[in-house]
Amino acid sequence: MKRGMKCGKCNRSMYLEKSSHVIDGLRWICKHHKSSPLSVRKGSIFARSHTPLAKWLEFILRFAQGLQLRQLDLITDGIAASSKTLTSMTKILRKACVAGLKRLRKTGMKIGGRHRFVVVDESKFAHKRKYHRGRCGNTWRRDCQWVFGMLEVDGTSRRPILRLVKDRSRKTLIGRIVRH
Repeated sequence: MKRGMKCGKCNRSMYLEKSSHVIDGLRWICKHHKSSPLSVRKGSIFARSHTPLAKWLEFILRFAQGLQLRQLDLITDGIAASSKTLTSMTKILRKACVAGLKRLRKTGMKIGGRHRFVVVDESKFAHKRKYHRGRCGNTWRRDCQWVFGMLEVDGTSRRPILRLVKDRSRKTLIGRIVRH
């Protein structure tokens, strides 16, 4: 959702007004052009959806918690009326997540700083099958897969960063520490 909106006619800031005429209860109003209000959804991922924002929030909560998104349960809980609606909601959220991850990769996740405690360690992950069960793909090679991890500890919150590294040389690890 946008924090602010500009009027298309006079380019001045608009304000939010409560309204019982719209599904979400809010709309953007310009002080000078009251005849052309805008939806509070304009410019957001909810712009083309007719699902109420309260239902969207319930869906996002379940999506973020990683709960099973069985369509039948979501329909009986009243989040959406059909499986087609749920499918489109899921696609919209996945696109938003992918865009957020791309943005995070460009800027890079930063941890540490003043009054922050960061734990740094590396570990060798060698996936060994036990009793001939589990994966046997070649993505994890036993001889060269090291994982370098950093964990910011601040009170009750934890922020981890894990990266695969080819070697544990000083140059490689210091580079990772400086980057994050």
